[in-house]
Amino acid sequence: MRRFDKKQNIQKANLIAEQRYLESKGLIKEGIQMGLPIQKEEELDEIGPETAAKAMTGKYSSEEDSREKRVLQDAVKSMFKKYYQNPEANFIIKIGNGEPTKFTMTDLGYFVDHHDVGFTFTSDNEDEDSGKTTWGITYEVQTDSYVGGGDFMVNPFTANFLVAAANAIRKMYYTRFPKKNPTEGWVINSKVKKQDFMFF
Repeated sequence: MRRFDKKQNIQKANLIAEQRYLESKGLIKEGIQMGLPIQKEEELDEIGPETAAKAMTGKYSSEEDSREKRVLQDAVKSMFKKYYQNPEANFIIKIGNGEPTKFTMTDLGYFVDHHDVGFTFTSDNEDEDSGKTTWGITYEVQTDSYVGGGDFMVNPFTANFLVAAANAIRKMYYTRFPKKNPTEGWVINSKVKKQDFMFF
């Protein structure tokens, strides 16, 4: 075995051992802070933007599934644990000329290249012809706005979530990179408002 391979295997073994210790103590949040990816999504603990910010290194490997990127994705999912893959969350969205439909947030991800967060929702009901409907929308930190989604309308619960999500994402980002804050002082609240969305 090459010396490099041996060193890499030792590092992996140490990370796994530390991850198991954190899981046994119920300290998953500390795992994110220490740069350890979470093995099972059901073990995510809800965390705040300040804790999630600790997962942002600012430097990421070009590899799609690098450890740094996985830790950051875990942190973002933990931040929205109350809504992520929760069928009880009352997301109701009307797409185009369709009927208002109940959706569940099935995925979300942090795009490190532009510091955007994308949310993916899947309809609870399955259409006989087309199956389940998937709808996505992305919050951009730099423009402080949502993009994508097409022609849609939402219920108040979904609008409130999108506003709260924008604020949480901005707080996470500017906690980690305060010098990039475009506003004077420490006002980092999003300009996204509930009134920005169309209601059915």
